[in-house]
This record gives sequence, structure tokens and C-alpha cells, in this order.
Amino acid sequence: MKRFLIGFAFCFLQLAAFSFCSGDEPVPAHFTEWKAETIVDKPEIDQTGLDAWFKSEEISDDVFDRMWLKSWKEDCPLDRSDLRYLKVRHRNADGLPQCGEMVVNAAIADKVLGMFRRLYEANYRIERIHRPATPKWRRMT
Repeated sequence: MKRFLIGFAFCFLQLAAFSFCSGDEPVPAHFTEWKAETIVDKPEIDQTGLDAWFKSEEISDDVFDRMWLKSWKEDCPLDRSDLRYLKVRHRNADGLPQCGEMVVNAAIADKVLGMFRRLYEANYRIERIHRPATPKWRRMT
């Protein structure tokens, strides 16, 4: 009987751990469709952890298409591989957590992420952060 209870407890704990870690909770849409100036609720930030909101990525085809002939020209001295797309969290002019994005030189990407994280944690307000290639009509809203 004792072995049965130990075995049952072990199986139950394994199942509970698997269910807890399986990621059944929905991932906020902001991770799959990052959009600058999107306001994010504190529970979403708490669910994922603050680290998830400060990311450096290689320039995807989608991001590069939006940059092409706007903020990146054919004669640019940097290759696409020398750049990084940063996703950051910042507080807007009203103090609300908001998505931001920018493209920086890969050599300084980690330092820039650290700087914006410290600004966020210090509750420093920044009206908006978006790439220059963002359509003007969207920046005005």
C-alpha cells in the first residue's frame, strides 16, 4: 500500500508539473504581433515576466520590407546582418506600459536593451518609440 501511495504521488506530481509547464495559458498577442504603441496590462507583464518584453532579434523579412527604401537604403554602409530589431517596454506619456520598437547596430543592441529596461523600471516616461519607417498617419494617432 505504501509503494502504491508513493507511486501515485510521484505520478500526480509529474502530471501537475507537466500541466503547469505546458504553456496552456494563452500567450499575449503582443508576442506574436508586436506593434509599437500597444498598451499592455500589468497582469500580462506579470504572467510572462519582464525579461520577455525586452528582446533583440535579427531583422526579419517583414521588418526589412517595412524598412526598405525608408530607413534603410541600398547604399547603406551596414549590412542587414549588422542590425538588430529591438522590442522594448516603456511607459508612455500617461505612465502606462507600452510596446516600443527600434532598429540599432548589433554591436550595441544589448546595451540599448539594458538602458531601456532601466528607464522602464525607473518609471521614466517616453511618449512613443517606433521605427522611422512607421507610416506618418499611424504616428499622428
